[in-house]
Order: sequence, then structure tokens, then C-alpha cells
Amino acid sequence: MKNKLKHGSFVEDNVPLFIIKCNSCKHYLYNVEGPDCKAFDVIPKKILLGEITHDHIIEGQKGSYVYEPAEE
Repeated sequence: MKNKLKHGSFVEDNVPLFIIKCNSCKHYLYNVEGPDCKAFDVIPKKILLGEITHDHIIEGQKGSYVYEPAEE
């Protein structure tokens, strides 16, 4: 179940937002409803938890977006 984000926040199944690598990706979209990006409406839990890396196209994603560090 996806929880709404608040300051200091949690996402699906209480995964702390600050630990997800997605925050540093240039395709990440900052959405108050939960973490999403150009490739996924809802980022898969296995990516959020670091069980798989999004360095290649994953079945079911949109477009050909993969993890790329955001420019500072």
C-alpha cells in the first residue's frame, strides 16, 4: 500500500524516501502522491529497495529511460 508523503517521509511499505537512489536520478519526478519517474508511474518496490538497479530497460516501463545522475 502506498502512503502519502509528508516531511521526513515514507513511501510504499514504509520505505524511507531518503534512502532511494531514485532521488538522484535526472528522470525522477517529485510528486506528493509518491515516488515516480518518467519510466514508471509508480517506481517498483524492487528498484526502491535497491534489489535491482535501473541501469537497463525493464519490462513494463515507459520509454527507454534508465538511471542517470541528475546534474547539480
